[in-house]
Amino acid sequence: MAKKQDSTLRVDMYFPDIDELQAELRKLPRNLAAKHLGAALRKAVQPGLTALRKNTPRGPSGNLRKSIKTKVKTYPKDGRAVGMVGYSWGGENKGYHQGWLEFGTKQRETKKGRFASSFQWKLDTAGKGRGGFKVQISARGKNKGKLRTVSPAYPKSFFKSAKQDQKVQLGKMPVGGRTGVPPVKTSFNQAKPAMQAELRLQLAARIEKAWAELEGRTRRGLQTTYNQYRERKILERLAGG
Repeated sequence: MAKKQDSTLRVDMYFPDIDELQAELRKLPRNLAAKHLGAALRKAVQPGLTALRKNTPRGPSGNLRKSIKTKVKTYPKDGRAVGMVGYSWGGENKGYHQGWLEFGTKQRETKKGRFASSFQWKLDTAGKGRGGFKVQISARGKNKGKLRTVSPAYPKSFFKSAKQDQKVQLGKMPVGGRTGVPPVKTSFNQAKPAMQAELRLQLAARIEKAWAELEGRTRRGLQTTYNQYRERKILERLAGG
């Protein structure tokens, strides 16, 4: 289920039929369980990545599609891991407007002033900013007599103005933009069966590898005294029925 938290989209995924495999993971030492769960998730999120790339519009700059990333984070102390697919922002990644596309916006306007533009005094974390641009009055077409940006042209720069004592109207974005298709929610629903099947397959394989790794570590005495004692007790319980 997708939930909106400020400008962040979180998708919670729960597969009841994988409970048995998760129970097997919990029998392992936590650091080993986290390691192999993370490996399984790296494979399982790939259908979601493919779907999100397909459902994300290229747009005038292509920044949103370029910002699509996957990330898996493991928690060795807890025996957990999480896998994520989504948009990233900061540095070279410019997916900061993903929330507008996913959830839409209300009618927007400038908070103050009668001008709006892409000019940035402050550089981003990569030391870059849009900086200045040139404007000129259009001589023909539907924008004849109006200011437009050149060097660089839209969408790499923009400039809008309003009449004296008025605010600039920035319009609104419908949910899913022009296509009406919210990319994250749509991609999750499309990829969920494939991710579920892949996670089940990968978990079964990784659990087998994890037990083999545990036995090998114990035989070679590579564990700390406490871990070695705890893991041997686990193996003894399993061997006893």
